[in-house]
Amino acid sequence: MNAHDLDRGVAAYHEAGHAVIAILLDVPFSSMDIAPDGLGGCVDFLYYDRLDLIDKRQFLCDIAGPIAERWFRARVHRDEDGLDPEILETYYVLRRGFIEETALQLLEFYMQLAGDILKLHWSQVQLIAETLLERNRLTRREVVDVLATSHP
Repeated sequence: MNAHDLDRGVAAYHEAGHAVIAILLDVPFSSMDIAPDGLGGCVDFLYYDRLDLIDKRQFLCDIAGPIAERWFRARVHRDEDGLDPEILETYYVLRRGFIEETALQLLEFYMQLAGDILKLHWSQVQLIAETLLERNRLTRREVVDVLATSHP
């Protein structure tokens, strides 16, 4: 796998992790895409407030992207050390509402929960990532339609 394909794969799996969790938890988004050069991507959430400590689904959506990315990297035998910036940002949001020890415990809990959900639905993450690699952009409806053809 060349560097370009690796970058696109990383972006696709990262965004697919966000999107699959969003679909499962009914977090609304309009579309998802990856840049043609593979150096980024986005899931366009319709309502999203990183400072909302009440809606735990947002934490799971945030964390799911970096987890899916890390698993993809491990699959292609290339991993990076350290925490993803999105996970660190989630931690800092938690720190606004909780003491450090509690924030760390919550972050670990959400990382475990997001990982467990992704494990159960990994074939769907793969399907969305592969479809995103083919098309570069998917609407929420297209994601739902692609997922309807799979079995977790």
